[in-house]
Amino acid sequence: MERRIKTYGGYFEAFLATLDEKVRRKIYYGLDLLKFQDIISR
Repeated sequence: MERRIKTYGGYFEAFLATLDEKVRRKIYYGLDLLKFQDIISR
């Protein structure tokens, strides 16, 4: 199952632009977990 993650108003993109690449990769990893995993562990 693949979920869609929506962002509104450009706030998330503006926030990501302030972060360095390493932190951005961690956030994208977490979002990928949300998209593809049925159960997410802590």
